[in-house]
Amino acid sequence: MKKLLLICFLTLQSFAFDVEDISIMREMGVLIAFPSEQKAHPIPSSMRPSEMMKVNYLNFNGKALYFLPAWLPKMTNISRLELKDTKITLKELQKLRPLTQLDILDISDNPLFKDGGNLVELLSTFSLTQLNLSNTGGGSSSADYANIGSLSSLIKLDLSGNVLSYISPLKLKKFPNLRELNLSDNLIRGILYTDNLPKNSLRELYLFGNNISRFTFSGDFPALRVLDISNNQQQLIFDEEYGNPYMFKKLKQGKFNDDIKLPQSIMTRLGIKPKEIILARLTPKLRTPTKTECERGGGKVPYEVCNANWENAKKICHKSGGRLPTIEEVKKVVNECGGNLILYDDNNNFKNKILKGKNNSSYLSCIHKGYTSPSLSDLIPPGLFIFWSSTTYKDNDKIAWLVFLDNEGAVSGDKTVDLISVFCMY
Repeated sequence: MKKLLLICFLTLQSFAFDVEDISIMREMGVLIAFPSEQKAHPIPSSMRPSEMMKVNYLNFNGKALYFLPAWLPKMTNISRLELKDTKITLKELQKLRPLTQLDILDISDNPLFKDGGNLVELLSTFSLTQLNLSNTGGGSSSADYANIGSLSSLIKLDLSGNVLSYISPLKLKKFPNLRELNLSDNLIRGILYTDNLPKNSLRELYLFGNNISRFTFSGDFPALRVLDISNNQQQLIFDEEYGNPYMFKKLKQGKFNDDIKLPQSIMTRLGIKPKEIILARLTPKLRTPTKTECERGGGKVPYEVCNANWENAKKICHKSGGRLPTIEEVKKVVNECGGNLILYDDNNNFKNKILKGKNNSSYLSCIHKGYTSPSLSDLIPPGLFIFWSSTTYKDNDKIAWLVFLDNEGAVSGDKTVDLISVFCMY
């Protein structure tokens, strides 16, 4: 009998967890898949620990874990792990080191750097081909993402929605096989030095929502199929060498602002005639995020309208499938309603304008009912509606433009203020 009990004990020890752990996972809605399955699915009620040990894909997305389960590092067959928006930090992620078979990792929408830790040192344990670090709060001025290019096996990398201001510390050109790179919705400004990118392997490059003024020439992008530089906050120019029509031979899809002068190489590949404009066509629709979307992104909903600071506003819009509108996009919305958005550097003059109020019923009707959902007039008294734009104020990274839509004006505001409304563009 003792021998039998010992065998049973050792057998249980060989499993990462017990029946109760599986039951908790099922109640949480965790998704799994086996190597032979193409699609993840809920955990069956009949699942046994011995069967769970064979799982190679776990999806905890949207589950508030804060701490990883003790049994997770023992599931050494895991090749794909999704931990999006699970409230974990880099310090907690150190527990994943035993998962040497890990190939795809999604740790987006988490406060990774809250408790410190070294991202690259941790990830170098694995031979990842896909990595999602979107909305994880890292920047260029520290070692948050520095030397990430040393993860040479990556094919797909998402760094969108962070606070990167330049890309040279990332060492991206070290990626020999990187096909898809997403650097959208960061703070990349000024000159984009393309010799910092893995030009030969890239097939998809997403740079929308930045502040890039120049796209330098350092050779062709021979494999590039998709290039998105839309929603850029400066007038972007390409170096003249891109005028060679033999460049970008594989390019099939492009999105750009309407003020850009495209080089001949891009116009040739996309079939654009000279002087013709290609737009990143977006429906100019603003709406406030839902209460759930707002609170998941760190905002508050005191009067049915989402309020947050600038960083959280970006996250909230991203989580709800949209993004913060640039000041230029707001200008277009105002113009289409017959208004004229004025950017005020002198807040006192703007306050005087607010006191006078706006008395243009056709403009207000257009703004409230045609471009916002739900109608602003149903939510906020006229003259008091103010919301974030994604555009940083001049050269001060701590300040962004705030828009008073009813009064056709915009002023600068501290990005840390958390009482500003959030409306996202979709």
